[in-house]
Amino acid sequence: MKTNIIKILIYLIIGSTIGLSSYEIIKDNSIKNKLIDTMNSKIKFISEENKLYYLKDYKIYGQTTNPDKYTFVDLDNDNVKELAVLTDSDYGAYMIFRYNLKEKKIYGYMIGIRGFQAVKKDGTFRGSNGAADHMYVKAEFHDNKILFKTLAHDSRDYNEYKINNKTVSEEEIIKYVKTFNNKKECIWKEANKKK
Repeated sequence: MKTNIIKILIYLIIGSTIGLSSYEIIKDNSIKNKLIDTMNSKIKFISEENKLYYLKDYKIYGQTTNPDKYTFVDLDNDNVKELAVLTDSDYGAYMIFRYNLKEKKIYGYMIGIRGFQAVKKDGTFRGSNGAADHMYVKAEFHDNKILFKTLAHDSRDYNEYKINNKTVSEEEIIKYVKTFNNKKECIWKEANKKK
């Protein structure tokens, strides 16, 4: 009991100094705990196939998988952070877990290893089709579907460069990529390994 009171007091003090209400901080930590429990196969998630799974039972191209590293990041700018999990599958994949506030349900989405690189704290990330073909994107979620909004496309293989779906010069895309690269990246933590 004393420990919980101390935690709440700390939340209130920290929250007021950074402009968050105690409710927002407690809500955020409650959601984070649920997402961590999902990563650790204590809570089921709804897959893109609209089926319920524990992560330990979810198959990525026929393989069960375990969490390797994780980070929290707001991928869709809704002020609720998603949990991004790098898995240990041979295929190389990430799982994104999202808590739907209205439904109070957790959804899970798989992204291939090359589709979720250089994840920035503002929720943008890079996807790759090859050594010289990159997209800079944001995610959008619609229930059990994840969509990718391309912010920029740098295809040096074909000398095609776009920002906000408009053709731009090579110099403009180089400037865009430099700005993207200078953004702060998410910090990944080791997941608890359960063998």
